[in-house]
Amino acid sequence: MAIRLERQKLYEEVWSTPFKRLAAIYGVPAPTLRDACIAMDIPLPRADHWAKAEFGKASPRLALPPTTHPHSVDVDQEAATTGESAAEPRHPDAEPTSSATTALPASHPETVQATASAPAAEPPPEPEPEIKIHTGMVCELPEDQQWLIDRFVDERSAGFHIAVPVAPKRWHPAVAPLREWLEDRRREYQAAVRERDAWERRQQKRRHSQSRPESFSSWELTMNYPVLGDTHRPLVARISVDTYDRALAILNALAFAADRRGFQVTLREERERLRFSLEAAHLDVRIAERLDEELRPKQSSSSGRTESEKVKVPTGQLRVFVERWGNGGVCVAEDRGDRPIEEQLHRIFEHAYRAVTQGRQLEREAQRRALAQELRRQEAEIRRLQREEEEGRRREEQERRDHLIRQANDWDQAERIRAYVAYVAHVVVRRGTTDRQEVSRWRLWALGVANDLDPTNRVLETTGQDPEAAKPRD
Repeated sequence: MAIRLERQKLYEEVWSTPFKRLAAIYGVPAPTLRDACIAMDIPLPRADHWAKAEFGKASPRLALPPTTHPHSVDVDQEAATTGESAAEPRHPDAEPTSSATTALPASHPETVQATASAPAAEPPPEPEPEIKIHTGMVCELPEDQQWLIDRFVDERSAGFHIAVPVAPKRWHPAVAPLREWLEDRRREYQAAVRERDAWERRQQKRRHSQSRPESFSSWELTMNYPVLGDTHRPLVARISVDTYDRALAILNALAFAADRRGFQVTLREERERLRFSLEAAHLDVRIAERLDEELRPKQSSSSGRTESEKVKVPTGQLRVFVERWGNGGVCVAEDRGDRPIEEQLHRIFEHAYRAVTQGRQLEREAQRRALAQELRRQEAEIRRLQREEEEGRRREEQERRDHLIRQANDWDQAERIRAYVAYVAHVVVRRGTTDRQEVSRWRLWALGVANDLDPTNRVLETTGQDPEAAKPRD
């Protein structure tokens, strides 16, 4: 049964529902639904969109651009389920591709003959055994492990096959500058080789040698031959003229495949590496041709004798390396016997997905370290505040004690003054001094000094007691 998918509705659904769940709702495989989105020019979420959405860090929704593509396509559910060729999305105005025939009545002779000669129905085939996916690593979280398994299953499905055209018609924006630069180097090498061969032919006819042509005597062309470009600097492609077209086609296919899988593809400065970025993982991809060494005869220009010269010989065997954190890189795909590198490109993205999950674990570990460091800082701050508070309490207690000692000293002086005044009054009465008025004024002044020194009244006032009520009764 064919269903029609509308562009606007499908756009809203792919940004609100995980892709595999949406494909199950429609009853079609995920690659078929993805092809329908591409046919209608619908922007898709990145591969890490839903994983980030669980932590509230989903990537922003891409706007639906205006397009000249069809706004609806028809998808055959039955054909998509059985894996027939009709599973490809079909424009609603296109002619049907199925080879349907007109049904014959049951009494028709051909129908009767076909029914009689029809063999007995064969039993249904046994289900294929479940294929176990080995990701090569154990993730910290179950959701990361399941995400990694889903990516490996996708990479090994037919819908995610990476096709490498022999002559690409469209070049990825990150590969196009590299292609232009290598094309210039290839023309320089071909011109230099032609001049070298012409010079060597002339040398065989001359008695005296002549200097080599300038185009081939330069350091770059002489030392790097047969590799295109400077071999003393990092290059994304160390290849010869023979593997130039094939290596560029592989890099171009990898770049477009990385785009479809949600990676960000960039060409690093000075054409050093082709970088694939997803979440916190950054992988640098490079391709190189294996070179052999062999001895070739060479005629000396000075003595005319034949000598042996060690030269590099291209083998045509390519290898793809993936680097992380600036290390030497790991060879994840290479030409081996009857299995070319084009059949192993999915391993590059399997390696990349492992790097993404490792990056998530490293990010969580960094967050845990940052959290532990913040907790240690807070604990140290609490201990510092507690020490300051304890020191403040000690200072306050010491100040209170010092103040009490001063009050006791003031009280002692006040009591000594009062005792002295009482003794003077006793002497005046005993001796019978005539100027009692002058003594009375002195006595009042001295008792006032004692009262000023005595802190008792002030202490009682601060504690809320009545100083008069607190005086002892005679």
